[in-house]
Amino acid sequence: MEQNPDSALVLLNRISNVEKLNMALKNKHYLMLVEAKDKCYKDITSDTLIFKVRDYYLNFKDNDMIALSAFYCGRVLQAQKKYDDALLMYITHEAFFEQNKNYKLQGLYNSSIGSIYYWKLLCNKAIVHFQKAEVFFNKAKNIEYAVAMYSSIGNCFLIEGKTDSAFVNYKEALLLSDKYNLPKEKVRIYQNMGVAFNLINDSENSEKYLHEAFHYSTDSIEKSKILYNLSDLFIKKMNYDSATYYFNKSFAYLSNQSDNNFIAEMYRTWSNVEEKNKTLKMLYKNINSIVIIFL
Repeated sequence: MEQNPDSALVLLNRISNVEKLNMALKNKHYLMLVEAKDKCYKDITSDTLIFKVRDYYLNFKDNDMIALSAFYCGRVLQAQKKYDDALLMYITHEAFFEQNKNYKLQGLYNSSIGSIYYWKLLCNKAIVHFQKAEVFFNKAKNIEYAVAMYSSIGNCFLIEGKTDSAFVNYKEALLLSDKYNLPKEKVRIYQNMGVAFNLINDSENSEKYLHEAFHYSTDSIEKSKILYNLSDLFIKKMNYDSATYYFNKSFAYLSNQSDNNFIAEMYRTWSNVEEKNKTLKMLYKNINSIVIIFL
């Protein structure tokens, strides 16, 4: 489950006649199935039986399994975009998480709460939980997740306008990703730094770090998003030809992908760029006409 959740998911799906298992095995099977799907980034929005699994463990007062099942109840609610319900689920089971000896689960619990507060733009609260999560992930020797928390903390500081604190955390994340050879995390950090420099109008460093992110990325959707951020950088510089160039490259990496929200956002921005580009070209045409008249 921890090292190869995709293999765990295949094995769990191969189990036939699950309904004939006794209650203990049936509940454990369903919990593990939701866990594997979540770790493999599969859709878990319809996995609402997890709430009955949580109830089953509550009845047996199995504290460790209550914590694990409650966590995945929260994950299902987050997947359904019921963020307030998810937050309530996590908070009402706080005691079970705090007494749990699984440091990684405690880290996941805090990072999930942090992500909800981040979504609600309550960055001070988010930072507290991301920092707690980082401590637990380090205790669990899960460096990749700890690095992700530094990056998330940096994002929070960035939203608050505290760019110095943001970059302190980004650089810490970058040092760890280099030390432990974590290329995927390095891509995310470079991309975050590129966006951060864009926000403070440092276009040179923004372009530099976004190109670094693109260089290290091996995922097509991620590459598309990096190119999208590069196009946004050139929109800000009013260089609409370059913006259009990066948009075209971004679309090329989205072939056969299904990130519908991202694609819709790209089309909206593309429409705005095309309109601005048309206006700019018309302006240049009018200026040239005026120059010709005066000559």
